[in-house]
Amino acid sequence: MENGFAHTLNEQDLIRGVKAGSAGAIRYFVASYQQMVFALCCQMLRQEPWAEEATQDILLQCIRKMGNYEGRAKLSTWIYQIARNHTLNELRKRKKEPLTTEWKNEDNETAVLPSDQEELKIWVRQFIGSLPEKQRELMIMFYLNEMSLKEISALSGETEGSIKVNLFRARQALKSRITKRDMELLNDLRHG
Repeated sequence: MENGFAHTLNEQDLIRGVKAGSAGAIRYFVASYQQMVFALCCQMLRQEPWAEEATQDILLQCIRKMGNYEGRAKLSTWIYQIARNHTLNELRKRKKEPLTTEWKNEDNETAVLPSDQEELKIWVRQFIGSLPEKQRELMIMFYLNEMSLKEISALSGETEGSIKVNLFRARQALKSRITKRDMELLNDLRHG
């Protein structure tokens, strides 16, 4: 038992516990979803202190709004939607341009790919971070969070066809920065 709840606590019991205000359920909820929310906030806000603050705000918002959760989507998708909306509002408020990084080595060649899968994910995040906000968000959802087109459509309100077009455009934008081999590795990351 952790925080008074078994490791296999099912989603419905967790939701009921959070709705009832159970301290143990709330601790378990935070422990279960904090990393996912923080990762999204870091990817979208690009500033760790902002991400930490946003993560706390988002988790509190989810706890307060749990009574509104209807179960039409997975709980993680519902939380992701709240986190997405919150980070987009933060970006609008701060009117901050995303940070960009140079991705060429000193010989003006594309950087060497890391061999480890986790290092590759970090490397891909850095490339994706240089994209415009909308393309960056779609790439994060599809490649890094491995969401389906249907899930992305439910979150964004865009059609699956529109999402495919925007993902294509994002990949095209990256082509100026990375090689064909790098694109194959990016696709392997999604399907591997």
